[in-house]
Amino acid sequence: MNTKEKQDLIELLVKVVTRTFGPEVTPYEKERIWVGCQTYVSTCPQVFFESCRHGIPQYHIDKALELSQKMIDNPKIAGNIIEF
Repeated sequence: MNTKEKQDLIELLVKVVTRTFGPEVTPYEKERIWVGCQTYVSTCPQVFFESCRHGIPQYHIDKALELSQKMIDNPKIAGNIIEF
């Protein structure tokens, strides 16, 4: 999987998680969702990308959603932004 494909998968994960929060997502929440998804993927990128060859499994969405909610609820939590 090349860098562009990896970035596209992370963007898709962010879109799915953001949609779960509903239509009234604030810019702050969008930022924290982005950081939450990036942090989730950075915990084990090889497993994430290998398991997403045919779409993102629900368990990845659930875990990213859970982490994003924690990021929104506690602004002191810093995230890990992964670089390719």
